[in-house]
Amino acid sequence: MSNSQFFEFILKFNGASKDPFSWGLGFAAFCFVAWVVGSFWGTLWNKEWSLVSSWSVLAGVVLLALLAAYSTVKLRNLSGMQNWFERAEGELSDTISKSGKFNREVAVVAFGRPTAGNTFSVDSREDAFKLAKVSAEETLNVLSTKSPFKEGMPLPQREDCKDVASTVTNALPFTSPQKISPDNERTEMGVRIQVKDAVSKGFDGIVSHLKTYTIIFSAILVLSIALAAFVVAWIAYGDIEANPKPN
Repeated sequence: MSNSQFFEFILKFNGASKDPFSWGLGFAAFCFVAWVVGSFWGTLWNKEWSLVSSWSVLAGVVLLALLAAYSTVKLRNLSGMQNWFERAEGELSDTISKSGKFNREVAVVAFGRPTAGNTFSVDSREDAFKLAKVSAEETLNVLSTKSPFKEGMPLPQREDCKDVASTVTNALPFTSPQKISPDNERTEMGVRIQVKDAVSKGFDGIVSHLKTYTIIFSAILVLSIALAAFVVAWIAYGDIEANPKPN
């Protein structure tokens, strides 16, 4: 994933998350720069200072406050994205593997219509392999509709589903023909291995971008505050020399 693709991805992903706390932090950062730095800090240099006395200074401080707010929101988003990946594997695995509709679709795709009693026949090692492979493939289909994959996070290739099926088949070797229900351990294991692989590869693909953008937005935040403080102090102090109070 390129830098431009990652930036587009975090815009979509965090736009979909609708985290109100992020916007609260952004508003707090805006107020800090606009009022604390823009007004209070100026009065420490010039007791007669007023931010609204100069429209150009006001516009500059507001712009820097907006930059600080935007950087704060993005830093919160980046942190939230990393936290999401830490818990995503279990949540997605449970959501998919415990869906009766999903389990039934996997069995029907693998074996066709069920026999009496809503069961399916696994008559050979090839059948067991096929069930695990279909489980992995259908898991990819479901993941493509869920965050963060629906916002552009790359999914594993469908060819990789064969590796998932091999892992399942080796872990749960076929011993004899059996009847299974749609909710069975081979389907569940196929889901969990596929989700783990997708989440792991997804995070590995963006971890360097997360670090880079965290540094960038942290720098923008610090520079916005520092520049606002410098400009306000410089102009407030300069105003004393330009317009000295009579004794």
